[in-house]
Amino acid sequence: MNNCGKCGGEAVTLRRVATFSHEVSGIVVELKDSVFEVVCDACGSQGTLIQNHEGLVAAVAVSRAHIPVKLNGTELRFMRKALGLTATKLAARLDVTPAHLSRWEHGHRPIPASQERSLRMLAVIELQERAPAIDSDFKALCDMEISPIRNGLDDNPMRFELVRFKERDTREKHDQWDTAEALAA
Repeated sequence: MNNCGKCGGEAVTLRRVATFSHEVSGIVVELKDSVFEVVCDACGSQGTLIQNHEGLVAAVAVSRAHIPVKLNGTELRFMRKALGLTATKLAARLDVTPAHLSRWEHGHRPIPASQERSLRMLAVIELQERAPAIDSDFKALCDMEISPIRNGLDDNPMRFELVRFKERDTREKHDQWDTAEALAA
């Protein structure tokens, strides 16, 4: 049973939210049937419950890595944070100076294709274990032609839902984030 974070009361009501818009480090996503509104029966305090937030961050990063559209500065910063790297450490992995990385993250310069492809590969390699329900295609990433034109990408958030996923090695089932079909308007 969940206790209220405000009053410590034991009686809380959970209500599933059909569609929930959520910002993950600057990236807006929609979550389908995977978020609960939490209301304390004692004091009326309200909040939201998003399960496996770390898995959601990984799923967003791995999914975005597979979309063949140029990463903007916010997305670059998001990828770095999802990887748990400082700017200095990511710059070293991409063989650039921290100043170059800063210019990319702040949108002053676009990231060159070779470094962008390396970042995408790094994100998928490092994060796919935390987002096992997201399909990864390394050959497609290597062959990807990255479009410089965003064509409404910013207007259409990525959509995710929790699914029961069976681990290959242990055969145990866990709730994991996967991409969701487009939500009805």
